[in-house]
Amino acid sequence: MDSTFRWEVAAGTASSIQSGMAHIDRLRNTLVWRDIPGCPGRSVLVGHSAELDETIRLHGRRFELAAARDPVWLLLTDEGRGALLSYEQLDGSFVHTLNDLAGLERKCAQLGLDLVQFRRELEQGVEVDYSWDLVVADFGADRSWAVRLVRRWSDLPLADAAQAVARPPVRLRLGLALPEAGRLLTTLRERGGDGRLVVAE
Repeated sequence: MDSTFRWEVAAGTASSIQSGMAHIDRLRNTLVWRDIPGCPGRSVLVGHSAELDETIRLHGRRFELAAARDPVWLLLTDEGRGALLSYEQLDGSFVHTLNDLAGLERKCAQLGLDLVQFRRELEQGVEVDYSWDLVVADFGADRSWAVRLVRRWSDLPLADAAQAVARPPVRLRLGLALPEAGRLLTTLRERGGDGRLVVAE
C-alpha cells in the first residue's frame, strides 16, 4: 500500500454503512498516511481529520473487543476489499488506519473481530442504532445558556454546573439518537461553541 492516499466522502446516506467511503483509490494524495512498520497493507493517518472522524461515526460500525484497549470502528471500502479501521480515544477523537484486504483480515483476526459475520450483516442490511453523548470543548460566550445546558443534561447543582462550564471539556450524557444529538451540537455551534458527538457509554 502506498504511504499517501486521497480522502473524499462518497455520496450516500447513513442508512448504508458502506456509503460513507469512496473507492480506496480516491483516498490518494489529500490526507497523509504512514505505513505501519511490520504491518504490510496497513497505514495510519498522520495528523487529524474532523471530516474523517464524522464519517466513521455516521457510517461505521462500533465494536467493543477484549483484545483492543479502545473501541474499534470499522467501515469497509472498495466494495469490501479494504477498510477504514479506527480506534476511538477517551476524548472522542480517533486514530484512523487504512487497510487493504490482507491487512484488514490479519488485523481483524488479531482483534477477534468476525469479518465474515460483519460482511454478512452488511449484505442483509443489518443496522445498529447508537445513542450519543456530547463532549463540549467550548461553550461559547453565553455562560448563562451554557450553565442551563449543563444542568439540563446532568445532575449538577448550579455552582458545580458553572464550574464545569468554566473548565471544558465537559461530557453531557445525552443518550439521544443521532438526529436529536446532532441538533443540539448545531445549536451549540450556532452560539459560538464547539464540541463533538461520541457514542453513549
